[in-house]
Amino acid sequence: AKDVPLLVNDSNDALLESTNKDNGVTPLMAATSAGDVDKVRCLLQAGCKVTTTCGPLHWGPFHLALSYQGAQISKEEDRWQKIRELILVLKEAPAEDVATALQAEGAEHTPFMVALQRGADKETLALLMSEPSTTSLQARDSELNSCLHIAVKKSVSLSSNLAGVQLLLEDPNLPDES
Repeated sequence: AKDVPLLVNDSNDALLESTNKDNGVTPLMAATSAGDVDKVRCLLQAGCKVTTTCGPLHWGPFHLALSYQGAQISKEEDRWQKIRELILVLKEAPAEDVATALQAEGAEHTPFMVALQRGADKETLALLMSEPSTTSLQARDSELNSCLHIAVKKSVSLSSNLAGVQLLLEDPNLPDES
């Protein structure tokens, strides 16, 4: 992350939201995908936005954090720990921007839905549920699946689905779907 401050100053703010030609990834998205917490923090402090999306799925930095694979990480719990670190740093952005990014307008799934699909652990799901707004927990995909529908479907880990179901059922901010 030592090299990032040298690149970011008042004269090149346009670079912060510049995108590559292949898939529209910004520098913040690239650092998030790489799992580099220090660079993500530095780019956020310089003014990068968490609300920018890329690709046909319209994924933003929170989606990309949840997709982090960490080739050098062998234990699944260590991978989720790194993902939580990325999410915590991304949540240092202005609260309104974080709420917008987690609502993921235009994307098929919110970051919370992606977390459920990827078998996120209870701590990661709880972290995403502690957003400034619970609107993303009320979202539905194009097939009208709610977060609860996604949580009960088989994904990577049955135990994480159970954790997701339990957390969603405990949340007083979710609407009654009857």
